This record gives sequence, C-alpha cells and structure tokens, in this order.
Amino acid sequence: MTLTSWIRDYVFVPTASLRRDVWWRYAALLFSMTLFGLWHGAKATFILWGVYEGALLVIHRLVQQFRRNRSVNLPVPLDGALSWLVTFLAVSLGWIFFRSRDLGQAMNMLGSTLSPGSYLHPVLPASYFFLVSAVFIAYIAHKTILAPTLARLKEAMTPAAGQRLAEFGLTGQFVTVVSLIPLIFVLFLSILHNGSESVTPFVYALF
Repeated sequence: MTLTSWIRDYVFVPTASLRRDVWWRYAALLFSMTLFGLWHGAKATFILWGVYEGALLVIHRLVQQFRRNRSVNLPVPLDGALSWLVTFLAVSLGWIFFRSRDLGQAMNMLGSTLSPGSYLHPVLPASYFFLVSAVFIAYIAHKTILAPTLARLKEAMTPAAGQRLAEFGLTGQFVTVVSLIPLIFVLFLSILHNGSESVTPFVYALF
C-alpha cells in the first residue's frame, strides 16, 4: 500500500463520508493533503506544500464543475495541451515548498520564479534547459499530434485492413509503443546527462 492510497482510504474517504455537503468534501481534501505534507516532516514548508496541493485539487474540481455547468468545450488537442501545461506549472510551483530548507528560502525562490528579470540570469548549465525543453516538446507533440493522429487512423481503419496489419504484428498496442520511442529516447538522454553531472540526491533519500 502506498502513502497516497493510505491517505485516500483511511483519511479522505472516512472524513468526506461524515457529511454530504459539497464544501465538506473540499474541506476533507484540504485536511487530507495537509496531513500528507505533515507526514514528510513537522515543518512549515511541508505543511504549506500539503495545503497548496489540497487547494489545487479543490480548484480542479471547481473548474470541472464550472465547465460542465457552462458546457465549455475546447478542441481536444488544445484542451489537452492547456490542461497538461497548467497542471505541470502549478504542481512544479508547489515543489518549491517541498524542496526548500525553510520559509525564507521558499519565499526567495517564489519571488525569483515570479520575477521576469530572474530568467535573464540562469544558474543551471545551458544543457539542462535544452534537455527540459526537448522533453517538454516531445511530450506535447506526442499528446497533441501523434497520439490523436494514431487514434483517428485506428478509427478510420476497416476491420479487414486491421486484421491484415495484425498478421504482420502491427497491432494497436505495437503502434502505441512505437509512438512513445522518441519520448523515451529523450528521457533516456536526460537520465544519462544527469548521471554524468554532480546532482542533488533524490529527495526521499533525505528522509
């Protein structure tokens, strides 16, 4: 059992089941994620990280409900790209609290993140920015171009043609795996690059 499933099954579900009010479910989310942060350590940074993650979950549910009520529908590629981009940026911002030694460092990092001028003075080597950009572009291209194109081709394919291709091993699962090769290759390069540099150990090794 993972920590996530334990928090869900033994904290969130029992707490949310105490009342049927919508606001109570949101309060249960905030409480559960705050406890999630506290589990990592009795520090203000971990508690704030938990509160922040809980708030993101509440905002996500509110946005979903708003879109259902107002029938807000965007084109699938654009909807997927915006969803992943906003999620990535919001979650990455929250990791500042998790990674910081104290609140002072967290505030300094947040200030630098929100200051346009700080991006003109990069601290990391240029190769890191190249690898991150390459992974990001490869992932977005897969989600917004390659994967939807393969799905449309699969829908348009006749059963006879699909059976014929399957005889040569070109099944839907095989094509999906092949489509992931460029992204896996870029991730592999990033792992090799990080292994050749002096990088900070994995954060959970500190616990």
